[in-house]
Amino acid sequence: MKLDPIINNRDLLATSVMREQALDIIEAGIRAVLPAAVMGASLRFEPRYHRLIINDYSFDLSKGRLFVVGGGKASAAMAESLCRIVGPDSIQAGMVVTKYGAQVSAGRELTPRSRALADRSRNP
Repeated sequence: MKLDPIINNRDLLATSVMREQALDIIEAGIRAVLPAAVMGASLRFEPRYHRLIINDYSFDLSKGRLFVVGGGKASAAMAESLCRIVGPDSIQAGMVVTKYGAQVSAGRELTPRSRALADRSRNP
């Protein structure tokens, strides 16, 4: 399967076989740490038992409620990945503090908030 390039000017940079291989390695490294990849590798949901497994820890979601709380540049994408993994009906609510203008459209009401001091210069 051919993946879209992460490096926008890849065609200009891939001037030799070695450079193309180096770009492949760089892009593979970047893809490995993208929020969806990290969340997918760390989380598993068993809908039959309503159980969320994070690495080696198991959480029975039938015994409580799941709230999503996040902060940082990747938090919106991580919240979306979590919602795709467990399904929107498993999440009670959430708040994500991320960079200005980021959207959280995880299929569940997650309220994005900006960082007031850091974003003040961008939105006077």
